[in-house]
Amino acid sequence: MSAPLLQAVKLSISVPGRMLIEHLDLAIAGGEFVALLGGNGTGKSLLLRTLAGLRAATRGEVRLDGQGIGTVARRAIAVRLGFLPQDPDAPPQGSLRESVLLGRFAHLGFWDMAGADDEQRAAQALTDVGLASLAARELGTLSGGEQRRAAIARLLVQAPTIYLLDEPTNHLDPAQQLAVLERLRALTRAGAAVVASLHDPNLALRYADRVCLLAGDGGVETVACEALESRHLERLYGLDYAEARIGGQRFMAPVPDSIARNR
Repeated sequence: MSAPLLQAVKLSISVPGRMLIEHLDLAIAGGEFVALLGGNGTGKSLLLRTLAGLRAATRGEVRLDGQGIGTVARRAIAVRLGFLPQDPDAPPQGSLRESVLLGRFAHLGFWDMAGADDEQRAAQALTDVGLASLAARELGTLSGGEQRRAAIARLLVQAPTIYLLDEPTNHLDPAQQLAVLERLRALTRAGAAVVASLHDPNLALRYADRVCLLAGDGGVETVACEALESRHLERLYGLDYAEARIGGQRFMAPVPDSIARNR
């Protein structure tokens, strides 16, 4: 494997009164898709924010290109690393086109204006997420799913090497979920690294190379997708899982009786 683009070294993350993740070692290389799986409140969002350098770890270190991320300037981080939060950090403002074009600002000088190449990148990103016809619309008039795809388009325009995405399929219908994950998988084939939290283990089985399993009690385990078993999911979600294959694709689903028992 090539040198890691992003690395967690003995990383621990806690909230008051609770250790969520303890001693995580995770090296993420270019060309790799890592999915984060775990129930609500197990630390998936906090882990992504810590990997992005947006919050301090309880213990341990995050390294970007071998350098402690806390020592790297935010602008330099933005060129290399893109972060998609679970929910918007600010109310939607401006047109869809203007919002997506903001992704280029990390690559522009302080006094520079977006040029023709930046405009073309924005137009292509909107096409990639199926929103080209809505470019002139005000962002606040779009549906939740359209705004989610707009945020992903802005990340595509930013064109980092490392993509950290907190529930990228949030608000998306099944067809859109697959389209977005296909696009992310294509980015890894071009050499990028993707880390994404997902709620559907079957999407992880279909698109990821490895899964990072967060139990929420400090326990964390990283396994290759082909090594993921029903027992892993049973520990994460407290449900019994059954496995099936359709063609060459594996699927795992909760056993109905176990859902009733855990209500």
